[in-house]
Amino acid sequence: MLRFELIYTSMMPLRLFIIFTFIVLVGNAQQRIALDVSSRLENANFTFSYHKVVKTHFLLSSGVFYGGNGSSYSGKDTLLFDSGVHTSSPFAQVNNARADSDGTYALLDYGTQGKSFGILIGAGYFYPINENHSLRANVYSKFGYATSNVRAYYRLDATHNDMKAGFTMSHAIASFSFELYHGIKMSDRFAAYYGVKFPYYYSPNKAKFNPLIYKDLYYGFEPELSLGISYFIGKVMGSKENTSNTIDQN
Repeated sequence: MLRFELIYTSMMPLRLFIIFTFIVLVGNAQQRIALDVSSRLENANFTFSYHKVVKTHFLLSSGVFYGGNGSSYSGKDTLLFDSGVHTSSPFAQVNNARADSDGTYALLDYGTQGKSFGILIGAGYFYPINENHSLRANVYSKFGYATSNVRAYYRLDATHNDMKAGFTMSHAIASFSFELYHGIKMSDRFAAYYGVKFPYYYSPNKAKFNPLIYKDLYYGFEPELSLGISYFIGKVMGSKENTSNTIDQN
């Protein structure tokens, strides 16, 4: 029964994504697809999204994301370590002490590199400045799966000998993301946009990933710069059938 409950719970974001995407696809309002790349100035994260206009200036959106999330490093000063204040990582396996014939080693510091993929759903609002420029704000709920490569260093208190170990950890991630963009019309169908993303990450499964500090890649606010391009689906501007749905330029 517990296994069934865990599987059912892990499928809930996917079920919600499918239902939401179906709702977004229904109807003949203006629709756009978009591809953007964002970065914390380390690696790159790609998002492919679908947007539908509702109520003139409002948007419903869904999509997928994949990419790298940069790297992080955390550790204790050796003086603190010697006084018994040891480092704690988000991963229980990494935190476990290691031993050899000389004794038991405690975690001194660790570095992490991460990649993730997942789904997103959200809503937004756009404001046309003029025929060629507009502003857009979006709020997304994101659910995903991350692979974290961890390099851990351990120290033996008595001799100060060090030991190195590597781990590959997989875990779920989730975030709420507020995003702001400036859109520039390039043609009747294409528009470019740039802006910032403010995702707030949290762990949906702390048994596998329990971040404690803001350097753990998927914990707290992790702002990103973003650059993208969108493509208008349907009749181009000038068509009578499409006149009421051509306000959004990004």
